[in-house]
Amino acid sequence: MSMKIYYWNCAAGLLKKLDYVRDLIKENDVDLFFIAEAELRYGSDLGCLTLSGYDLITSNTFASRGKSRLVCYKKQGFESLTGLNEFNDILVFNYKSYTIVGLYRGFKLFEGETELSNFLRLLLDMNKLNPEKEIVVVGDFNIDQQKNDTRLHKELNDWILEKGLSVMNTGITRARLVNGNLQESELDIVITNSIKINLL
Repeated sequence: MSMKIYYWNCAAGLLKKLDYVRDLIKENDVDLFFIAEAELRYGSDLGCLTLSGYDLITSNTFASRGKSRLVCYKKQGFESLTGLNEFNDILVFNYKSYTIVGLYRGFKLFEGETELSNFLRLLLDMNKLNPEKEIVVVGDFNIDQQKNDTRLHKELNDWILEKGLSVMNTGITRARLVNGNLQESELDIVITNSIKINLL
């Protein structure tokens, strides 16, 4: 069995880049397409986002916080995992022997939160995953894998080791010029316990 799973931080909202997303899905016959920073607001008409053969799934924050920063176009046959924290931008799907997770941990903290508690809230949902499944996690934890001296980097990688998972080498996933200086980071990562995953 083969699946095509895409994850893309579209920046500035899905609506502005919808034609590009639709073309990419159709041309590549994508099974799951996770889109971060989609910026879909609660109460808005999502009818214009429909795509034949796919369901558009929003994270629980669509209702709880009035905005979904993570969405996914999915083919039928992928079963959504329920019971996830209403304040996390995370989507989990089961398909045959696989559990596929898309997530986005934004920079913004909410009242009463610290950066660490924000991160640990996300890990609580990750702990609900069935370790007997082949797990594939794609997403942006906003933890640069190149900066291995930070508290959050240590917490994430300790959790990965504890669960018997590993981080695939994605290399630089974000590069931008800021005041003439090139800034590079490895924020978007793939975590898995499967030996069948290939990065493209």
